[in-house]
Amino acid sequence: MSNKTSPVLIALGVIALVCCCGLGILAISVQSTQQSLLAKQQAVQRGKAGYVGAVEIVGQKITGTWMILDKYLDHEGKIYKDLANARRQYDEAVATGTPLDQVKAAGGFNVQVQALAESNPQIASALLAQQTSNALEEAVNEMFTQFQDWQDAVYDYNSYRGRLFAPSIVGGMLGFPQSYEYWEGAAVAPDIKSLLQTE
Repeated sequence: MSNKTSPVLIALGVIALVCCCGLGILAISVQSTQQSLLAKQQAVQRGKAGYVGAVEIVGQKITGTWMILDKYLDHEGKIYKDLANARRQYDEAVATGTPLDQVKAAGGFNVQVQALAESNPQIASALLAQQTSNALEEAVNEMFTQFQDWQDAVYDYNSYRGRLFAPSIVGGMLGFPQSYEYWEGAAVAPDIKSLLQTE
């Protein structure tokens, strides 16, 4: 009688082993899918946070960079105005003034030339404007890179979550969002004047 039951027991044992292996593989697959969904979900959230942070931080950088250029140009413009005014006073003194007026005007003009030479040994507005342009371009690129990373993470999640079988079934069972929305902004031209306003 034991001879008759041995093949049945062996068959049942094999079936049980196959079922256990199948359940183990299924559990590993579910865990792997859950980990992938979680990682992709985190990438979307991190991408959005990175973009929001870049807009805030880089926006301050743009404002600060523009303000530096604006203040420097005001400063440089004042120096040139003072120099032009001293030159005009000297020309007027030479044309109509006494020798003493001419000496005083020449002295005033000399003081303004010295001030220009000492405070600005090299007029740097052109260089500073180029550096500002580079900094603004770099800031815009930083924001765009963060934005692109966020949208790429959304695409990656949506593509993976939408697959049949494991991602779709496991994602639904574990409550992962079906998809994330892509950013949709108003398609209007930016107000450059308000962007460049520093005061």
